[in-house]
Amino acid sequence: MWAIADGEDLRGFLFGSMHLAGPSEVHLINSAEIMLDRVESLMLEFNPAEIKPDQIAELQKLPQGKRLSLKIPRRKYFRIREKLKRFTGIDIREFDLFPPLYTLNIIYAGFLTEKESFSMDFHLFQKAMRRKMPVIGLESVEDQTDIIKTIPLEQQISSLEDFSKSVDVHRKKILRSADLYRDQKIHELYRYNKNQMGPIRRQLIYERNFRMADRIEEQLREQTALIAVGAGHLSGRFGLIRLLKRCGYRLKPVKNIKSDL
Repeated sequence: MWAIADGEDLRGFLFGSMHLAGPSEVHLINSAEIMLDRVESLMLEFNPAEIKPDQIAELQKLPQGKRLSLKIPRRKYFRIREKLKRFTGIDIREFDLFPPLYTLNIIYAGFLTEKESFSMDFHLFQKAMRRKMPVIGLESVEDQTDIIKTIPLEQQISSLEDFSKSVDVHRKKILRSADLYRDQKIHELYRYNKNQMGPIRRQLIYERNFRMADRIEEQLREQTALIAVGAGHLSGRFGLIRLLKRCGYRLKPVKNIKSDL
């Protein structure tokens, strides 16, 4: 959690969320809830109120007439399918109309799911709604779904095949990221995930950070805000912490919610 100030004027807080969290992260979301009482608005990566049922899935589908099974050589497709069914329980035939990164995101979420898992973003959204607080999306649903479309399908297929060859290795990497978040090692988390993403980090992180920083600056001129985004967007040369500092804001880590404010 970082406090954002313009000179001596407190403008808000920047909170790194974990989109799917469990009981171990409850204390972190509780800290974010406290900040909602100190600001006038909530900013999330997108506004859940603007989403229609099944809209995200529909927008992420491959172009009409295209199927994943027709884009991968038959023997390779069945080899990938068999390995994923055996080690993750996911049958990629059920996601034949979707790009590989969509399927991989479903699998990653499964690695992190616990009995009492919850969405941090939606939890904060519900709290803001009860307070009748404005909720602003840093991106539109279309912005988010269009990201995957900018990554060549061949590159996505390669990532899916690589994943199928070493599922357990990838599972451990995802769980390692969760551990770093739980320990609030945000800068180490960024470096770790940066290496895992490879060349697609430009589309998934950097370009989005610039857009989000512009939107945050625009909102903070009008209202104070709690800004909750995935923790992977905070650190690094093109992270939101540094980009907001370039906009002239002072950012200070808030370690003890009650004593630091």
